[in-house]
Amino acid sequence: MQKRAFVTGVTGQDGAYLTRLLVKLGYFVVGLVRCTSDYYPEGRLRLLELRDYMAQGQFVLELGNLLSPTSLHHILEKYKPQMLFNLAAFTHVQFAEQMPEEVQATNHYGAVNLLQAMLNVCPACYMYQALTSELFGKADLSQYPVQNEDTPFTPAGVYGKSKYDAYCAMRMFRADPHFRAKVVCGILFNHESEIRGVQFVTRKITRAVAMILAGLQECIELGNVDAVRDWGYAPDYVWAMHAMVERARKTGELRDYVIGTGEHRSVRELVQTAFRVAYPTAKMVWEGDDATGRCTENTVLRVDGAVRVRINPRFFRPKEVPYLCCDPTRAIQELDWNPRQTSFEEMIRRMVEHDIALVSASA
Repeated sequence: MQKRAFVTGVTGQDGAYLTRLLVKLGYFVVGLVRCTSDYYPEGRLRLLELRDYMAQGQFVLELGNLLSPTSLHHILEKYKPQMLFNLAAFTHVQFAEQMPEEVQATNHYGAVNLLQAMLNVCPACYMYQALTSELFGKADLSQYPVQNEDTPFTPAGVYGKSKYDAYCAMRMFRADPHFRAKVVCGILFNHESEIRGVQFVTRKITRAVAMILAGLQECIELGNVDAVRDWGYAPDYVWAMHAMVERARKTGELRDYVIGTGEHRSVRELVQTAFRVAYPTAKMVWEGDDATGRCTENTVLRVDGAVRVRINPRFFRPKEVPYLCCDPTRAIQELDWNPRQTSFEEMIRRMVEHDIALVSASA
């Protein structure tokens, strides 16, 4: 019998790449989509090839909602999947502070609703719960210069706290002898791609570079360009999601993993890398930093003399997490995770070239 997987968040970046991977591995994939007024959920899919999978009978969309246990029960009863991947979430950190109730409902209660539906309908199923490096919040860098599975969680904002609450619920259901839920959690550091939403800083930057190159935009406005993150390529990271569940299924051991590259870069470095793709020989100079080399409201980046980046205080996060970097040792040893399958430079090159092509096609 063909393996079946249920994926929430299928219209997002990770859901698209995970669905593609699962179909290639021979799964029949059921994707959860929320009902909207357009009644055309296929139009929300970020990878066009997913529509081909639908036409070939390898992938189907079902209307439902994580906040509707009835819809979740109905879908699980209908398809009886062997694996569940809960990727649906309110993920924009800055906007999360403005609507904490919705964030908590989706990211925490929604995850619990799905897990309970699984336990009621298909308790032998294995579930993957997506978490975030924002769980580490403002980690004490003197003790934890890199973060791994043993680093204490200190979520700094609404988004991180909602994911922490989901994590605690997963652990509780997993440890309770009455439930013994087969669930594993993936704590993924930042991962990007050509289909990342333009509201995220990486794609905001690569799209703006393409617009500037085409003469359609003068400069980019950013917040704290000295924030540091561990950035990887999303198609690589969904491989790790499946590997976590597959290992749990084969060994019976339910282990959580942090996934990242082990390399850290600032937003400032990301900006320069993106501009270097579009302007290979350009002279780039930062001006207006303070005496320690940190950005101020007056900081700008000049590319061949023209101001292409300005700092706008409006984009500073109220609960900024200044530094995150992964220690992926456990994943390397137990999942055979390759933390540098796609380099940072290659990822940014693909994103910039993709956006240049998009801008050119729409001109």
